[in-house]
Amino acid sequence: LSEVTGKAFKKFVQTVTYLPHFLSWVILAGVLTNFLSLEGFVNTIVELFGGDPIQFLADNNWFRKILVITDAWKGFGYSSIVYLAAITNIDPQLYEAAALDGASRFKRIIHVTIPGMLPIIMLMLTLSLGSVLSANFDQVFNLYSPVVYKTGDIIDTWVYRAGLLNNQYSLATAVGLLKSVVSTILIVT
Repeated sequence: LSEVTGKAFKKFVQTVTYLPHFLSWVILAGVLTNFLSLEGFVNTIVELFGGDPIQFLADNNWFRKILVITDAWKGFGYSSIVYLAAITNIDPQLYEAAALDGASRFKRIIHVTIPGMLPIIMLMLTLSLGSVLSANFDQVFNLYSPVVYKTGDIIDTWVYRAGLLNNQYSLATAVGLLKSVVSTILIVT
């Protein structure tokens, strides 16, 4: 995006990528549920090509893929804002010097852009380590159902069901505390 010259295209791509970050998982889950339902847009396309409709959010084979794709889609906006800011902070004279030395666009990315962004990349990695075990409770809780518990359950949703729905407060507390201890060890390390 930092090198796109067409302003209209750049604004469109920025809007499409930034907007999901500012919406809650409740709203996005409603949109995705309608989009991926049996009568939704995706299944309409599948049927146009002669396929049978798929229950994406009730199929263990599809559910994890949908979680990964939608999490990347929602998180892409925030990450792109941070990384674009890091790119604009790189001294343009470094790019000019590399171009004068005969570096191609790819070599400038490898030898100027990535080393210039490395502190931000390491900071973002460190900040994300604390939440690696959380696996986005809001997303999973709003998208899953008992049909996909086998593949969609994460520690936080299991703790929710064990503690609040099954009244196993001590077990749920112990599992939640263990998850917090492991997360702390990852951050400190």
